[in-house]
Amino acid sequence: MLRSQIIINVPIWVWPLFFGLLALGFLASRSRKAPIFVFWALPILAVMAVNSMIALEASILAWLVFAIFYIVGGLYGHSFQKDIVLKRSPTHVHLKGEWLTMICIMVIFWMSFARGMTTALQPELMENPIVIAIIAVILGSVSGVFLGRSVQTLFGKLKATG
Repeated sequence: MLRSQIIINVPIWVWPLFFGLLALGFLASRSRKAPIFVFWALPILAVMAVNSMIALEASILAWLVFAIFYIVGGLYGHSFQKDIVLKRSPTHVHLKGEWLTMICIMVIFWMSFARGMTTALQPELMENPIVIAIIAVILGSVSGVFLGRSVQTLFGKLKATG
C-alpha cells in the first residue's frame, strides 16, 4: 500500500485528534497555570494502556515487561516533575514549560497509529512476541511517566525557591 493510500484510508477523526494532541503538547512547552483536576485524571492513561494490553492478548511475560517499565516510567516521571512544579494550591498548579508532555503524547499517538496500521495490514505481526514486548515497553514506560508526574504534582514536596 502506498503512503498516500495509507493517509487517505485513515479514519477522518484521527487527524483532528492528532492536531489537538499537538496543540496540547505545545501548550505544555510554555509555563502555565493548570487546574489540579487534570493531574487527578492523568492516571486514566494507565487504564487505556491496560486496555491496549488486553487487546493484544499478551502473555504473562508481556504483562511483566509492561509492569516493570510502568514502574520505571513512574519513577522517572516523578523525578522529572520535581523541577516542573513551581507552586500548588488546592485548585491549581503553576508549572514550568517542558517538552516531555509533547514527547509522551506523540509516542502514544504514533505507537497506537502504527499498531492500528499493523493490525489492518499484517495482523499476524501483532502475534509476534517481540512486537508485543516492544508495545508493552512503550505503553508501560509512557503511562508510568504520566502517573509519576501526577503523583509528584499532587503530593510531592515543592522545591524551595529563593
